[in-house]
Amino acid sequence: MRLKLRKSVLILIGVGVFILFFYSSLFDVKILNNSEHDMRKILFKFSKTGNKAESANNERHLPAAEKYNDPFQGYDTLSYEDLRDSPVPNTIHYVWCHQETISFENYLSILSAWKFMRPDSIEFHTAHVFNHTEKKYDMWMTELQKTISGFSIHKIPESWDGEENGCGVWFGIAVLHDRGGIYFSENLLLMKSISSYRRLNFKLGLNEHADEISFIFAVEKEEKLRQLVKLKKDQDLSLNSFNSTDLCEIVPKGKVRNIPDDVCCCEVSGIHPVDIMHSNTSVAARARRLMYGNPDIVRDTPKLPGKIPKIVHLVWYRKKEMDFMMYLSLRSVMTILKPEKVFIHGDNLLYGKYFDKFKKDPRVHNLYREVPGTIFGHRVLYTQHKSDIIRADVLLKYGGIYMDWDVLWLKPIDDLIDKGYDAIFNFDHMTRNGYPDVINLGVFMSKPHSHFVKYWQDSLVNYRSDDFYHNALELPYKTYEKYPQYVHVERHLQVMCFQLKCHPTFRNDYHDFERDQHFDWRKDAYAIHFTHPDPPEYANETALKQGYNKFAQIGQHILNQKYEYD
Repeated sequence: MRLKLRKSVLILIGVGVFILFFYSSLFDVKILNNSEHDMRKILFKFSKTGNKAESANNERHLPAAEKYNDPFQGYDTLSYEDLRDSPVPNTIHYVWCHQETISFENYLSILSAWKFMRPDSIEFHTAHVFNHTEKKYDMWMTELQKTISGFSIHKIPESWDGEENGCGVWFGIAVLHDRGGIYFSENLLLMKSISSYRRLNFKLGLNEHADEISFIFAVEKEEKLRQLVKLKKDQDLSLNSFNSTDLCEIVPKGKVRNIPDDVCCCEVSGIHPVDIMHSNTSVAARARRLMYGNPDIVRDTPKLPGKIPKIVHLVWYRKKEMDFMMYLSLRSVMTILKPEKVFIHGDNLLYGKYFDKFKKDPRVHNLYREVPGTIFGHRVLYTQHKSDIIRADVLLKYGGIYMDWDVLWLKPIDDLIDKGYDAIFNFDHMTRNGYPDVINLGVFMSKPHSHFVKYWQDSLVNYRSDDFYHNALELPYKTYEKYPQYVHVERHLQVMCFQLKCHPTFRNDYHDFERDQHFDWRKDAYAIHFTHPDPPEYANETALKQGYNKFAQIGQHILNQKYEYD
């Protein structure tokens, strides 16, 4: 009897504990939900009072796709059913016969093989010794080695009889004969996976003219490989020689275009990432899926809430009396941009009669900052590169508008800021080393916590201490190629003038730096940027007032603006 009573008591206690736990859980959830609701109200309230609250609230406003980076964007999905025993080894071979590094189309080809075919490994056979410190635009080999775990470079043996049999597909056929596997030509871009061909002992793909080999699937010692060598030597790659040969379309050099849905591959050449960003063709869409994980046209729609703060950042180190050009620059800021604040980052050693005028303006603040000496362990040599480091740091933390001291503002930027872009820059007119474009960050605007600024700052791990152009102009462009969705290119943001010849990037011939290109400074640009030298009209106030050309007109326009602290 006592045992039964004890069991009954234990059961009642258990039921009571369960009921208590159940209701307390509901109560906790309600408290949590209410707390979350209250916190959102607080965050919303602060988001209306300043960018600090906006920064804290950024992550909550991000679209789901922006909150994390999917490491498998652009990949074909697999199933365990794909693990069938196929006769052709799942290794893809490329053969590179050129005495230079690979280009973007070759990078895309290998990327399509890795993401669509999902091979065990990719072997890149070459006689070329790749120099990873080459000061070239094409750094795609380095990208492959950093992003594809199964990618490896193999030196073509010196014993290979290249004089008789040549390089390229000949060596590829020899490798397949010895080991079996898959050969892809260097410009082959897959439109979809063709891994099902591994179930066959042999499969051949030619270009649309049927005169060059695009791909081969073959088992070890496949007899048709010998036939293929004979036909290649006889220059007779007729479609009747092998059953069900596939054809890969040839895309004209430097172009992307639509190709039929049933075509599995194409041959591309002479393209850059900028050629695929905004094209509505099927080839561009496929390339975007590989490059950016999304086939949609790249759009620079805002990812972060709010607007770019209307605060201006400048950098200056060393003792200097503010000259007339610097005075005009800062005066254009105060009277035309009309910012909320101006921060001059440096060692507080500017002085002189012109600088004394700005000391009276409560919007202008001098912020002491030690001179940056290194970046990611690299020694910083050039003064301009020191400003790059500070520019990335302050924009990432606080957002705003960075400008060089040789920039003059021509009109307000409120209409541009009101569009809500996360970051804004424009191109430069000078290029080298095969770059299709470079970026001038002499005027650069962003919200705090800008994705693009962070990626650009991260790219400085590749800083080159002895190369002025690479760090200041080329690294930002490489960042833009990888992350174009996070920045808006505004070609009217600034007009660069070099050797007193101006090159508006909204003109088709802006790369011709030997010739001055016309623009209407009153309406065509937000700012003008004198990279070297400053116009003689800006030497002093007398020279400016006596001038009559467009540079004098710009300076006189700035000088005529009312400024209460003159």
